[in-house]
Amino acid sequence: MMIWLNYLHKRFVLSGKLKRLIEESALKGLTYNPGALEKMIRTTPEYDKIIMGMVRSGKSIENIIMSLCLGDVRRAANQFIFVCRKSKGSEGLISMGVSSALYGSTENILEEARFLWKELNHKNVLIDVPAAKNCLPAIEQLWTEGISVKVSSPFSFQRYRELAESYLAALEKRAEKREPLDKFVSFVSFNIRAIDQQANLFLDELIGKESHLSDVARQMYGKTGYTMAWMFYHIQQEIFSGPRFQALAKKGARIQQLIWDYGGPEMQYPQELEMIRSLGAAGAGAILSGELFNEYHLMPETGKQEPESLSMVKWRMYQLEQILGLDIQELEKALEKENHHPFNLYNPSMMRTLDLKIRSLLEGNLEKKGVLDIKPPLINIPVLS
Repeated sequence: MMIWLNYLHKRFVLSGKLKRLIEESALKGLTYNPGALEKMIRTTPEYDKIIMGMVRSGKSIENIIMSLCLGDVRRAANQFIFVCRKSKGSEGLISMGVSSALYGSTENILEEARFLWKELNHKNVLIDVPAAKNCLPAIEQLWTEGISVKVSSPFSFQRYRELAESYLAALEKRAEKREPLDKFVSFVSFNIRAIDQQANLFLDELIGKESHLSDVARQMYGKTGYTMAWMFYHIQQEIFSGPRFQALAKKGARIQQLIWDYGGPEMQYPQELEMIRSLGAAGAGAILSGELFNEYHLMPETGKQEPESLSMVKWRMYQLEQILGLDIQELEKALEKENHHPFNLYNPSMMRTLDLKIRSLLEGNLEKKGVLDIKPPLINIPVLS
């Protein structure tokens, strides 16, 4: 199974830990989480010299944050270059998201995605964009331009079909212009835990009522995301085994890959690791937190597993929808409303953390030198009281 880690900061790369995980634990990719950067700025001196260098040149807080993030991603991407080459671009990847503040504007998404793609300048980087309805035009345009995109958190089967359709349409546009189809990749990640957490609220009510449905609800508890993941897999097989994609594949097009997102620090259910390993039979990957990554590699090896049959998946969906009464469309609406893909580099917490760090560093320079020969940072963020 292709395992990605939801963790990255400067020391993680420079200490050699990332290299060891790639070589010894067959790590195949990373998703960039700016939360790790914020924690390192707040609790360590790891980025202090870089920050002070940018303060001296008069960089704004926003520019400093972006520069630190780009540096982290470039360093990690370099570590994965040989993995990427060996797999012909399907592994050894790292994703960085477009800011969630831009999700309402197609042009803003495109502008930042193009900026990230150009600045990072690594073929094993993917630009992460959420699967929200209003992001679909931007996603298709990015694929049309040959930019690798990881689309995060579609919560309905219909939305995934729309994403697959957008990918095929983008490939066809490139084929018409005789542009290469094999120079970029497309991933779709599914937030399994978010689906389970929302569905379990409904199942909790059924279990609490101790009715004739309680036993079925207990059996399905924590398995809604797993069941839907297998349905996403069968939809993928249906679409990409069809004549439309096969004609594009002959011209070099890559299949749109699936990856299961199990973000979060702790296991939610005893059977979660077994379900993750079982989902490996779909030929997909999994995004794990550091703790879950360690637990996964402590599991004993098992023999080759087969994908869940479509008939079994349909039976489980029947149990959820028809027997238990779970409304999948309402589930999707609730999940999209919660916004399970926030990627905001300039969130208030990050801005204040960097503001306090800069002020602390400036005060330290005053004490040591007696004179402050540094341009003031271009910030207007009040210090936390």
